Amino acid sequence: MKYTIYNPDHGQIISVLEISDELSFINLVDKLYIEGTYSSQDYYIDVDTKEPVSKGARPNVNATWSYENRTWVANTNKDIEDARTQRNILLLAVDRVNPIWYGTLTQEQHAELATYRQALLDVPAQTGFPNTINWPIKPSWL
Repeated sequence: MKYTIYNPDHGQIISVLEISDELSFINLVDKLYIEGTYSSQDYYIDVDTKEPVSKGARPNVNATWSYENRTWVANTNKDIEDARTQRNILLLAVDRVNPIWYGTLTQEQHAELATYRQALLDVPAQTGFPNTINWPIKPSWL
């Protein structure tokens, strides 16, 4: 038989055990458990009903599960850091343009490049940043 062991205070899944003999089951008796296997990544145990409950889809990679609120909580600082890193990578592609090649661009291309670069710099000022970002479109020739 397979069992899921959980914390009785908040329902966090601690481990999953497979018990094949009666002696091992006796050692399990003093712990809170339910029959079956449930992933701590996807479930928590409702301590009142002793039933597994799906956490639902994680909204983004930086969100963490709050057992107190039973919901996903955004890690805004990490989201901001990740968004700025992505923006900085895109800026590097613009800022490392070869000066000789840059001199061969048309006036229209210079303007497109300047507009694109400024739009990248303005990303943190967007409404909804860092959760909703409208990334500027890179000029096709870049």
